[in-house]
Amino acid sequence: MKTSCPASIELPTVEECREEVAKIVMMEVQDIQYDGFTISARILVSPEGGSLRLDRRLIPSVDVSIGIFADCERGSVPSIHMDRFFPPPNRAENLMVLEPGYWYGTTVHFMPFDDHFAGIGPECVEATLRLHAFDGRVVVRERIRAVRPPSPDGGTRKGEWPEIDWDALLEGGTEADGGTREVPPPAEDAGSLANPSGSR
Repeated sequence: MKTSCPASIELPTVEECREEVAKIVMMEVQDIQYDGFTISARILVSPEGGSLRLDRRLIPSVDVSIGIFADCERGSVPSIHMDRFFPPPNRAENLMVLEPGYWYGTTVHFMPFDDHFAGIGPECVEATLRLHAFDGRVVVRERIRAVRPPSPDGGTRKGEWPEIDWDALLEGGTEADGGTREVPPPAEDAGSLANPSGSR
């Protein structure tokens, strides 16, 4: 699909760009992992009916945010996770225009619980993942459910928070491609979409 907005558009003309914007954005969530303290998942997104402008870095808590934590049986639970960090200034070199038929994604990590403040999270937790477009708008939400494996020591944290090269991420990340036409395959994981496909 052709648009009048090139991927190399210079700021601040991003806000003035006229293009056919995606009417629907699909999000696939795969390989959900949860240990009682951290949640990680691979997300893949694809627009329908128009293009989608994204920050190619897909920074956790900025371009992909998470919130509304709840025990699967008892309802909301306290967490230390901030709803969304104050986003850094947009930079033209990080703008990616994703066209219909292409998928783009990455693995994101969040730490909603810890030993000192919130304690270990419930055995089963539900949360909402939100994808933000380049201009900050939420373009799609997906509710997920994750179950932590049994902890023989009652929930003592093992190891450290996964090391993330934030300098590399903020300078452009490690995602070098502009997406793929392959439909994401199903994955075995520790969780699932809270609302299975076809139920919405």
